[in-house]
Amino acid sequence: MFTRKINELVSEDSVFAWVLHYFGVSFYKYSDLTLDEVCVEKGINKNLFVSQLELMASHEVQRDAFSSKVDEYPIELVIEYLKHIHHKFVKEKLPYLSQLVNALDERHFKNHPESKDLKFIFPTFVKEFIEHIYDEEDELFSYAFWMNKILKGSLKASTYEINQKITSNALQQHALEHHIHESGMEGIRLITNGYSFVPSDEVLIEVLYTELANFEIELIKHAKIENEVFFPKALYLENKLNNYMKTNLNLN
Repeated sequence: MFTRKINELVSEDSVFAWVLHYFGVSFYKYSDLTLDEVCVEKGINKNLFVSQLELMASHEVQRDAFSSKVDEYPIELVIEYLKHIHHKFVKEKLPYLSQLVNALDERHFKNHPESKDLKFIFPTFVKEFIEHIYDEEDELFSYAFWMNKILKGSLKASTYEINQKITSNALQQHALEHHIHESGMEGIRLITNGYSFVPSDEVLIEVLYTELANFEIELIKHAKIENEVFFPKALYLENKLNNYMKTNLNLN
């Protein structure tokens, strides 16, 4: 693979573009060079490059293995897993996608005029998405942890405080609303015509649209775990907490 040009490699598998990004290389600036030439120019150890490729593959396998059995784990572990994925989105995936979007210019607008709109829409999506993640962690995840501590006896709270928490969090409503908005990328998918491109397109468009499509798939999988695992477990805790109040605190 080191004798092949960057544009060939990333067109076949966008993971090469991500690994180059990991090593601080904007692949679209070196598309006509071979991978070997880029490694020499940027001082990238070839063994480390291969190791990073393999590490990404192993992480995918581990994540798939965990997510396939995530419903079997306690809610604390489910939340930690979801927070870990949030961290990956915010610290890795979104900055990478933002860099690709920011690199779009008149060359790309000519054949893909919608990409010009993408430069304005995507930053707004990123801002709203990060706000959604932080709200989720600060409110829903914290609420679930709080309920779990009450039920385990490691935290004390008055009947008034418990009732106020249950009422103010409106968990059932959150669950219904969350189920409706699967990924939040409907607008981006629409303006890019389902992330469609042709093989003759400029390599940046190929990688960007492929990565946007992959990101939406990741978001849908993530939302599915939240909808089908986190919310049912959290609602179960809330139901137990209501019963706990009635039984142990004589709340009618």
